[in-house]
Amino acid sequence: MYDQSRSFTVTLPVARPDVDRWAGLHATSLTIEIPAGAKPDLSMLGEMQGIRHLQIGGTSRAHVSLVDLLPTLPRLESLAVNLSNYSIGALTPSLRDVRLAPYRWRSVDLSGGELRSLWLDGLHGLVDLHCLEGASMARLVLQHAPALGSLDGIPPQVASLRVDFAPRLEALDALTGNRVRSLELYRCGSVALPEGIEASIEELMLNECGTVPSLSVVQGAAMLKRLEFYGSTVIADSRVRFLGDLPGLHDVRFQNRTRYDATREEIWERLSARPSRSPSD
Repeated sequence: MYDQSRSFTVTLPVARPDVDRWAGLHATSLTIEIPAGAKPDLSMLGEMQGIRHLQIGGTSRAHVSLVDLLPTLPRLESLAVNLSNYSIGALTPSLRDVRLAPYRWRSVDLSGGELRSLWLDGLHGLVDLHCLEGASMARLVLQHAPALGSLDGIPPQVASLRVDFAPRLEALDALTGNRVRSLELYRCGSVALPEGIEASIEELMLNECGTVPSLSVVQGAAMLKRLEFYGSTVIADSRVRFLGDLPGLHDVRFQNRTRYDATREEIWERLSARPSRSPSD
Protein backbone atom coordinates (compact mmCIF):
# COMPACT_ATOMS: atom_id res chain seq x y z
CA MET A 1 0.00 0.00 0.00
CA TYR A 2 1.18 3.50 -0.76
CA ASP A 3 0.98 6.60 1.41
CA GLN A 4 -2.48 8.15 0.88
CA SER A 5 -1.22 11.51 2.13
CA ARG A 6 0.98 11.70 -0.96
CA SER A 7 -1.78 10.76 -3.40
CA PHE A 8 -3.36 13.40 -5.64
CA THR A 9 -6.08 13.56 -8.29
CA VAL A 10 -6.08 16.18 -11.02
CA THR A 11 -8.10 17.04 -14.11
CA LEU A 12 -6.21 18.42 -17.10
CA PRO A 13 -4.97 20.95 -17.94
CA VAL A 14 -2.29 20.87 -15.23
CA ALA A 15 -1.23 24.23 -13.79
CA ARG A 16 2.41 25.01 -12.95
CA PRO A 17 1.65 25.78 -9.25
CA ASP A 18 0.07 22.31 -8.88
CA VAL A 19 3.15 20.57 -10.26
CA ASP A 20 5.41 22.56 -7.93
CA ARG A 21 3.18 21.77 -4.94
CA TRP A 22 3.09 18.01 -5.66
CA ALA A 23 6.83 17.92 -6.13
CA GLY A 24 7.32 19.80 -2.86
CA LEU A 25 5.08 17.31 -1.05
CA HIS A 26 7.03 14.41 -2.56
CA ALA A 27 3.93 13.00 -4.27
CA THR A 28 4.09 9.24 -4.87
CA SER A 29 0.69 8.58 -6.43
CA LEU A 30 -1.13 10.56 -9.10
CA THR A 31 -4.52 10.07 -10.79
CA ILE A 32 -5.08 12.13 -13.94
CA GLU A 33 -8.42 12.67 -15.66
CA ILE A 34 -8.34 13.91 -19.26
CA PRO A 35 -11.80 15.22 -20.19
CA ALA A 36 -13.09 15.51 -23.75
CA GLY A 37 -11.65 18.58 -25.44
CA ALA A 38 -8.69 18.98 -23.09
CA LYS A 39 -5.20 19.10 -24.53
CA PRO A 40 -3.46 15.93 -23.30
CA ASP A 41 -0.18 17.60 -22.32
CA LEU A 42 1.59 15.51 -19.68
CA SER A 43 5.07 16.89 -20.21
CA MET A 44 5.31 18.62 -16.81
CA LEU A 45 4.84 15.29 -15.00
CA GLY A 46 8.39 14.41 -15.95
CA GLU A 47 9.51 16.79 -13.21
CA MET A 48 7.87 14.61 -10.53
CA GLN A 49 10.67 12.11 -10.05
CA GLY A 50 9.09 10.48 -7.00
CA ILE A 51 5.90 9.22 -8.67
CA ARG A 52 5.50 5.48 -8.07
CA HIS A 53 1.83 4.94 -8.99
CA LEU A 54 0.17 6.59 -11.99
CA GLN A 55 -3.41 6.27 -13.23
CA ILE A 56 -4.59 8.02 -16.39
CA GLY A 57 -8.17 7.99 -17.64
CA GLY A 58 -10.97 10.16 -18.91
CA THR A 59 -13.33 10.73 -21.82
CA SER A 60 -10.81 12.34 -24.15
CA ARG A 61 -10.57 10.81 -27.63
CA ALA A 62 -7.38 12.68 -28.46
CA HIS A 63 -4.22 10.64 -28.80
CA VAL A 64 -2.21 10.47 -25.56
CA SER A 65 1.41 9.44 -25.96
CA LEU A 66 3.27 8.02 -22.97
CA VAL A 67 6.31 7.10 -25.05
CA ASP A 68 8.43 10.04 -23.86
CA LEU A 69 6.84 10.38 -20.41
CA LEU A 70 7.52 6.97 -18.88
CA PRO A 71 11.34 7.14 -19.15
CA THR A 72 11.25 10.36 -17.09
CA LEU A 73 9.64 8.56 -14.12
CA PRO A 74 12.46 6.34 -12.82
CA ARG A 75 10.55 5.14 -9.72
CA LEU A 76 7.25 4.30 -11.39
CA GLU A 77 6.05 0.89 -10.15
CA SER A 78 2.43 0.73 -11.31
CA LEU A 79 0.64 2.17 -14.33
CA ALA A 80 -3.08 2.06 -15.12
CA VAL A 81 -4.41 3.54 -18.37
CA ASN A 82 -8.10 3.76 -19.29
CA LEU A 83 -8.24 5.82 -22.48
CA SER A 84 -9.65 5.28 -25.95
CA ASN A 85 -6.51 6.40 -27.82
CA TYR A 86 -2.99 6.10 -26.41
CA SER A 87 0.46 4.70 -27.12
CA ILE A 88 3.24 3.33 -24.91
CA GLY A 89 6.88 2.70 -25.75
CA ALA A 90 9.03 0.03 -24.14
CA LEU A 91 8.33 -0.50 -20.45
CA THR A 92 10.71 1.02 -17.94
CA PRO A 93 12.72 -1.29 -15.63
CA SER A 94 10.97 -0.10 -12.45
CA LEU A 95 7.44 -1.00 -13.59
CA ARG A 96 5.93 -4.01 -11.83
CA ASP A 97 2.17 -3.73 -12.38
CA VAL A 98 0.44 -2.55 -15.57
CA ARG A 99 -3.28 -2.30 -16.32
CA LEU A 100 -4.53 -1.23 -19.76
CA ALA A 101 -8.14 -0.73 -20.87
CA PRO A 102 -8.70 -1.13 -23.69
CA TYR A 103 -5.53 -2.89 -24.78
CA ARG A 104 -4.28 -1.04 -27.87
CA TRP A 105 -1.95 -3.82 -28.93
CA ARG A 106 -0.94 -2.11 -32.17
CA SER A 107 0.38 0.98 -30.37
CA VAL A 108 1.70 -0.50 -27.11
CA ASP A 109 5.12 -2.05 -26.66
CA LEU A 110 5.23 -4.34 -23.62
CA SER A 111 8.64 -5.83 -24.34
CA GLY A 112 11.58 -5.56 -22.00
CA GLY A 113 9.72 -5.27 -18.71
CA GLU A 114 9.66 -7.90 -15.97
CA LEU A 115 6.21 -7.42 -14.50
CA ARG A 116 4.56 -8.82 -11.42
CA SER A 117 1.14 -8.46 -13.06
CA LEU A 118 -0.34 -7.41 -16.40
CA TRP A 119 -4.09 -6.73 -16.68
CA LEU A 120 -5.49 -6.25 -20.19
CA ASP A 121 -9.15 -5.36 -20.73
CA GLY A 122 -10.82 -5.08 -24.13
CA LEU A 123 -8.78 -7.24 -26.50
CA HIS A 124 -11.05 -6.77 -29.50
CA GLY A 125 -9.78 -8.41 -32.68
CA LEU A 126 -6.99 -10.28 -30.90
CA VAL A 127 -7.02 -13.99 -31.83
CA ASP A 128 -3.86 -15.10 -30.00
CA LEU A 129 -1.17 -13.71 -27.68
CA HIS A 130 1.78 -13.35 -30.03
CA CYS A 131 1.66 -9.62 -29.31
CA LEU A 132 3.00 -10.44 -25.81
CA GLU A 133 6.14 -12.15 -27.08
CA GLY A 134 9.14 -10.45 -25.52
CA ALA A 135 7.15 -9.44 -22.44
CA SER A 136 7.47 -11.07 -19.02
CA MET A 137 4.96 -11.25 -16.17
CA ALA A 138 4.09 -13.59 -13.30
CA ARG A 139 0.33 -12.92 -13.38
CA LEU A 140 -1.72 -12.24 -16.51
CA VAL A 141 -5.38 -11.16 -16.56
CA LEU A 142 -7.32 -10.96 -19.84
CA GLN A 143 -10.85 -9.54 -19.91
CA HIS A 144 -13.32 -9.17 -22.76
CA ALA A 145 -11.48 -10.94 -25.58
CA PRO A 146 -14.32 -12.01 -27.89
CA ALA A 147 -12.04 -13.14 -30.76
CA LEU A 148 -9.37 -14.90 -28.68
CA GLY A 149 -9.17 -18.52 -29.78
CA SER A 150 -5.66 -19.49 -28.70
CA LEU A 151 -3.11 -18.71 -26.01
CA ASP A 152 -0.24 -19.13 -28.46
CA GLY A 153 2.42 -16.55 -27.61
CA ILE A 154 1.76 -16.48 -23.87
CA PRO A 155 5.02 -15.66 -22.06
CA PRO A 156 6.54 -18.75 -20.39
CA GLN A 157 6.94 -16.90 -17.08
CA VAL A 158 3.17 -16.69 -16.50
CA ALA A 159 2.34 -18.70 -13.37
CA SER A 160 -1.12 -17.23 -12.74
CA LEU A 161 -3.66 -16.75 -15.56
CA ARG A 162 -7.20 -15.39 -15.43
CA VAL A 163 -9.36 -15.09 -18.56
CA ASP A 164 -12.84 -13.56 -18.33
CA PHE A 165 -15.10 -13.63 -21.40
CA ALA A 166 -13.31 -15.32 -24.26
CA PRO A 167 -16.15 -17.45 -25.73
CA ARG A 168 -13.97 -18.76 -28.59
CA LEU A 169 -11.13 -19.92 -26.36
CA GLU A 170 -10.98 -23.71 -26.21
CA ALA A 171 -7.35 -24.65 -26.93
CA LEU A 172 -5.03 -24.39 -23.93
CA ASP A 173 -2.09 -26.33 -25.39
CA ALA A 174 0.12 -23.23 -25.17
CA LEU A 175 0.18 -23.65 -21.38
CA THR A 176 2.04 -26.95 -21.62
CA GLY A 177 5.42 -25.30 -21.18
CA ASN A 178 4.35 -22.99 -18.36
CA ARG A 179 4.54 -23.84 -14.66
CA VAL A 180 0.98 -22.60 -14.12
CA ARG A 181 -0.04 -22.55 -10.46
CA SER A 182 -3.36 -20.74 -10.83
CA LEU A 183 -5.78 -20.98 -13.77
CA GLU A 184 -9.10 -19.10 -13.68
CA LEU A 185 -11.40 -19.28 -16.69
CA TYR A 186 -14.76 -17.52 -16.76
CA ARG A 187 -17.20 -17.42 -19.69
CA CYS A 188 -14.81 -19.16 -22.06
CA GLY A 189 -15.39 -21.92 -24.62
CA SER A 190 -15.41 -25.68 -24.01
CA VAL A 191 -11.81 -25.80 -22.86
CA ALA A 192 -9.72 -28.95 -22.79
CA LEU A 193 -7.14 -29.05 -20.00
CA PRO A 194 -3.64 -29.68 -21.41
CA GLU A 195 -1.35 -32.51 -20.36
CA GLY A 196 1.39 -31.37 -18.00
CA ILE A 197 -0.67 -28.85 -16.09
CA GLU A 198 -1.03 -31.31 -13.22
CA ALA A 199 2.65 -30.93 -12.32
CA SER A 200 2.25 -27.42 -10.89
CA ILE A 201 -1.43 -26.47 -10.65
CA GLU A 202 -2.61 -25.33 -7.20
CA GLU A 203 -5.83 -23.50 -8.06
CA LEU A 204 -8.24 -24.29 -10.91
CA MET A 205 -11.53 -22.54 -11.66
CA LEU A 206 -13.68 -23.29 -14.72
CA ASN A 207 -16.91 -21.31 -14.47
CA GLU A 208 -19.48 -20.75 -17.22
CA CYS A 209 -17.31 -22.65 -19.71
CA GLY A 210 -19.85 -25.04 -21.24
CA THR A 211 -18.83 -28.65 -21.81
CA VAL A 212 -15.36 -29.51 -20.52
CA PRO A 213 -14.29 -32.93 -21.88
CA SER A 214 -12.64 -34.20 -18.70
CA LEU A 215 -10.83 -33.34 -15.47
CA SER A 216 -8.71 -36.48 -15.68
CA VAL A 217 -5.55 -34.45 -16.36
CA VAL A 218 -5.53 -33.29 -12.71
CA GLN A 219 -5.77 -36.85 -11.37
CA GLY A 220 -2.07 -36.63 -10.56
CA ALA A 221 -2.17 -33.03 -9.34
CA ALA A 222 -0.58 -33.51 -5.93
CA MET A 223 -0.40 -29.75 -5.27
CA LEU A 224 -4.00 -28.89 -6.25
CA LYS A 225 -5.62 -27.11 -3.30
CA ARG A 226 -8.70 -25.48 -4.78
CA LEU A 227 -11.03 -26.59 -7.60
CA GLU A 228 -14.23 -24.95 -8.75
CA PHE A 229 -16.55 -25.45 -11.74
CA TYR A 230 -19.93 -23.73 -11.72
CA GLY A 231 -22.67 -22.36 -13.94
CA SER A 232 -22.84 -23.82 -17.43
CA THR A 233 -19.66 -25.86 -16.94
CA VAL A 234 -20.34 -29.60 -17.30
CA ILE A 235 -17.72 -32.36 -17.14
CA ALA A 236 -18.50 -34.51 -20.18
CA ASP A 237 -16.98 -37.82 -18.99
CA SER A 238 -18.80 -37.49 -15.63
CA ARG A 239 -15.70 -38.50 -13.65
CA VAL A 240 -15.32 -36.48 -10.45
CA ARG A 241 -15.07 -39.16 -7.74
CA PHE A 242 -11.27 -39.28 -7.98
CA LEU A 243 -11.15 -35.72 -6.64
CA GLY A 244 -11.67 -37.18 -3.19
CA ASP A 245 -8.28 -38.88 -3.46
CA LEU A 246 -6.20 -35.80 -4.28
CA PRO A 247 -3.77 -35.35 -1.36
CA GLY A 248 -3.66 -31.54 -1.27
CA LEU A 249 -7.25 -30.68 -2.19
CA HIS A 250 -9.18 -28.94 0.58
CA ASP A 251 -11.63 -26.70 -1.28
CA VAL A 252 -13.78 -28.19 -4.06
CA ARG A 253 -17.00 -26.58 -5.28
CA PHE A 254 -19.32 -27.56 -8.11
CA GLN A 255 -22.97 -28.08 -8.94
CA ASN A 256 -24.24 -31.61 -8.43
CA ARG A 257 -25.42 -33.29 -11.62
CA THR A 258 -27.06 -36.70 -11.91
CA ARG A 259 -24.54 -37.73 -14.58
CA TYR A 260 -21.53 -37.33 -12.25
CA ASP A 261 -20.15 -40.41 -10.52
CA ALA A 262 -20.12 -38.65 -7.15
CA THR A 263 -21.76 -35.68 -5.47
CA ARG A 264 -19.81 -32.82 -4.00
CA GLU A 265 -20.98 -33.92 -0.52
CA GLU A 266 -19.50 -37.37 -1.09
CA ILE A 267 -16.22 -35.83 -2.18
CA TRP A 268 -16.19 -33.51 0.84
CA GLU A 269 -16.75 -36.54 3.07
CA ARG A 270 -13.85 -38.42 1.50
CA LEU A 271 -11.56 -35.41 1.79
CA SER A 272 -12.46 -34.88 5.46
CA ALA A 273 -11.82 -38.55 6.19
CA ARG A 274 -8.19 -38.30 5.11
CA PRO A 275 -5.70 -38.71 7.93
CA SER A 276 -4.32 -35.38 9.13
CA ARG A 277 -0.83 -34.55 7.98
CA SER A 278 1.86 -33.30 10.32
CA PRO A 279 3.91 -30.21 9.39
CA SER A 280 6.90 -32.44 8.72
CA ASP A 281 5.06 -34.48 6.05
